[in-house]
Amino acid sequence: MVKIAPFKLAKYEVTVAEFRRFVETTGYKAPDSCIHQPNQGWFGLGPTPGSWNKNELTTSEYQPAVCIGWAGADAYAKWLAQQTGKSYRLATEAEWEYAASAGRGKAGFPFGDDIDQKRICEYANVSDQSAEHAGLARFGASYAGFMGGISSCDDGAGFASIVGMYKSNPLGIHDLIGNVAEYLQDCWSENYEGAPTDGSARLDGNCKMRVGRGGAWHWRGNTATQRGAIELDWVGVIEGFRLAQSLASPADTRSAPTSLAF
Repeated sequence: MVKIAPFKLAKYEVTVAEFRRFVETTGYKAPDSCIHQPNQGWFGLGPTPGSWNKNELTTSEYQPAVCIGWAGADAYAKWLAQQTGKSYRLATEAEWEYAASAGRGKAGFPFGDDIDQKRICEYANVSDQSAEHAGLARFGASYAGFMGGISSCDDGAGFASIVGMYKSNPLGIHDLIGNVAEYLQDCWSENYEGAPTDGSARLDGNCKMRVGRGGAWHWRGNTATQRGAIELDWVGVIEGFRLAQSLASPADTRSAPTSLAF
């Protein structure tokens, strides 16, 4: 059982436009190469030239900022916290799961069971019919037999979409499932043995890898409890982030501390 203190989580993933303000203000040197050009083996080419604002698959200022690595996401959060005096940061794994499950702390999707993944396209940008068409047309790459295959619905997006295009979860948060995978604070551990019970980030284990949650446009829909590891030096086109904010006390929010079971 994990007891989570009051916190806020952003409605949307951080966009290219928002990340641009950070780079222009600070002169931050973001990566200039990224694993982002698919081929039939999907991302088999290794890093190629491309950055957060100019890569093969980013076409809008309002898509999530990608090709930044975990360090870029963490640097943005720390900069915004310093600029505003507010406690912005990356979410912890426990906080993210609580939000993604809409407070239920259960496997599945916050909108209910969707074994055949026919409803998920209302709520998320995943590897669906549009993704299959776009992958074949642009790169000759198919999702058939890859990473769970093709969701049997159509969300209308071949690659990453503008944030907030799909229905929110019951807490009013968009794109927690799909669009881009999200970097979290926690170091990677294979299981929850010895994990903090107060909802804070786990900073032991393999800190050369960080937890990523939420799936992406490139994968079939991930549930609220599915988890993965992202290498600290990985810079890819399907990973982005959103901000969390610590609250000093329960008086800062209308919500009481909450609990969930891993």
